Amino acid sequence: MPTAFDETYLGRHIKGWPAEGGHGGHTGHGGADGHGLVEFVVRIDNDDLHVMQNADGTWISVIDHYETHPTPRDVARAAVRDLNGASLVPLAV
Repeated sequence: MPTAFDETYLGRHIKGWPAEGGHGGHTGHGGADGHGLVEFVVRIDNDDLHVMQNADGTWISVIDHYETHPTPRDVARAAVRDLNGASLVPLAV
């Protein structure tokens, strides 16, 4: 299980924690999804960053579906770098 984090990275506040209840992968979801995959909430400056765990245990985000990362913290840091100062736009679901 990835660990929770709360830090400032390149001037942006990133925070993540295991989700609680439900199904999905960006807000209000919890634990494992029944397939052994972990659900995790990740936020950049208090905006949700949709993250997903791949079957091999690596992580991707809505910012970059092609570069995988070993932890939700690493995917949040990569998203901050990719955003290059831009704000996250809410994901329409």
